[in-house]
Amino acid sequence: MLAMRTLMALQPAAKPGTEGRAAFDELMEKTPKADGVAYQAASVGGVPGWWCSPVNAVGGQAILYLHGGAYILGSALAHRHFAGQIAARAGAPAFVADYGLAPEHPFPAAIDDGVTVYRALARAGFSRLAIAGDSAGGGLALALASELTKAARDGALPRPAAVVALSPWTDLALEGDSMSAPAMHDPLLTREALEAARHLYLRELDPKDPRASPLYGELTDLPPVLLHVGEHEILLDDSRRYADRAAQSGSPVELHEWQGMVHVFPANLTLLRAAHEALDITGEFLRRNLETFESRSGIPPTPEWRKDMTRILFVGQKPETVDFTDPALPPGTTAEKINAGIAAGVAKIEEHGWRGDTCMITPDAAGNVMLENALKAATYDCVVVGGGLRVPPKSLMLFETVMNIIHKGAPNATIAFNTSPADTADAAARQLGGR
Repeated sequence: MLAMRTLMALQPAAKPGTEGRAAFDELMEKTPKADGVAYQAASVGGVPGWWCSPVNAVGGQAILYLHGGAYILGSALAHRHFAGQIAARAGAPAFVADYGLAPEHPFPAAIDDGVTVYRALARAGFSRLAIAGDSAGGGLALALASELTKAARDGALPRPAAVVALSPWTDLALEGDSMSAPAMHDPLLTREALEAARHLYLRELDPKDPRASPLYGELTDLPPVLLHVGEHEILLDDSRRYADRAAQSGSPVELHEWQGMVHVFPANLTLLRAAHEALDITGEFLRRNLETFESRSGIPPTPEWRKDMTRILFVGQKPETVDFTDPALPPGTTAEKINAGIAAGVAKIEEHGWRGDTCMITPDAAGNVMLENALKAATYDCVVVGGGLRVPPKSLMLFETVMNIIHKGAPNATIAFNTSPADTADAAARQLGGR
């Protein structure tokens, strides 16, 4: 621990705002790369970021990772190896989102971007989703969990399977006793720095808004929550008070306090054995909850007021599993373009006044189960099969399997074929006779 504190003291001080971003990223990039994890820049729902994909990843699972930096610092690029360490242990790919930072993008840009990415991941066919984050990103993950839990009650979005917050900033009002306790020796954070960051992020808005400070939000019916915090950091009480409120609200929460540790200590895998232990606990927690998640489909149940709506299901191959070297594909096809097309297609479906769902499957037995579960979850008026599933010869067997599953699982639905994901709504309209 002494070696860690010495190393921290030698780091360049991160200044508030944009001037401190390079130094902060340099510090976070010191986390070593995880073995067996591939890293790729991408965009999900129009929000840029990085995918961290383990070779042992389980289909249908994903982690939305939200980086720290007091809402003014940090990047997906700098945090990708830290998130990759979690992804490797969880056996699930993690998308690190480059949500909007203040002062360019003040509150509520960060949580709005988080909801957008989560929605896009669900639409892309990830049926089991977890949220994780560190520091401000940990607080953002907890705030997002409350928002998504409310949305899940209305059938608007699937409920997260689990939430992990590492040294989360849960109270932007800065009212925790540890914020000014003389016994705290945190080399990374000061009250003054947090006050400056809070001003850039919130301006003059209420610091107790639950979307900024999850400590003050509704904490009932939350998914399982795991908190890690060091006993020497000034945000110690942010975790303690959040855990107490969540437990009193009946939500499952685990709080791990680490003796002698400071802010976001799990990132320092080079020097700290505790960092390895904390990440191992995190990986096991995520793996367990993703595997036992009660939802059988990423498609949420339909609320009463939407039950009479025309429902469209778009079935395609998960972009991350497509072989883009196949000459049969249109030139320039990428996973990013496919995801953008899916988002455009679903948006156009909703412009018709219809309900649009997606089921992006893997080209294997697990993909067959994903589609079967999707068809069990709702009654569809039209199922649109993606053009990529019909590109011979590699996809021919997959196409035949998909058609058999649709005929069996949705015998009363019409079947349409699009030319591209963005054409989904038009393909459905042609089949439904312009309804």
